Amino acid sequence: RQRLDAPPETAPIGVILVIFESRPDVLPQVASLAIRSGNGILLKGGKEAAFSNRALHTVCVQAIAQAAKHCGLSPETTETLCGVLGLIESREAIAELLQLDDQIDLVIPRGGNALVSFIQNNTKIPVLGHADGICHVFVDKNANPKKALRILKDAKTNYPAACNAVETVLVHRDLLNTDLPAAILAMFQTANVAVYAGPEAATIFPDI
Repeated sequence: RQRLDAPPETAPIGVILVIFESRPDVLPQVASLAIRSGNGILLKGGKEAAFSNRALHTVCVQAIAQAAKHCGLSPETTETLCGVLGLIESREAIAELLQLDDQIDLVIPRGGNALVSFIQNNTKIPVLGHADGICHVFVDKNANPKKALRILKDAKTNYPAACNAVETVLVHRDLLNTDLPAAILAMFQTANVAVYAGPEAATIFPDI
């Protein structure tokens, strides 16, 4: 019998255009992922955070230059490496960039429904984005109650501004006669999370 070895292999996508709204923390997050995965990146943030984006981009480029110098790379190679992080500041440039399907390999819009839908409808470049969706967590009847509470709290309160913060909690019917639904409600209320009951949950918790 022959043995099949399938070791994991990674390969860069190429040039990625990331368009995000007024959250400058996205810039270093995306830049670090691009550097780690070997991709070139074009970053376009919201005008409201233009100064923050510019400052963060400068820090990232300086970090690349220092790392290249530490590794003994030539000035030419260092300049090339620093160029893998591009900052786009002109809103008008977006329409032109979206037409470069022969040079840009992927577009990632991070923002609301209107932004994502606009990008999807105005480019031939593959788009990794979400136009609609609500993040759910389902608590199964066999779930460990302590672990379920820990997961739910983290999913909502660890980073509420993130687009993947939980918005809907679904509980298995068999748990309705247990203490877990009330414990979930109490946990969210203690964490100052506004809770709204669906039609069935409202019959159990009429005060929310």
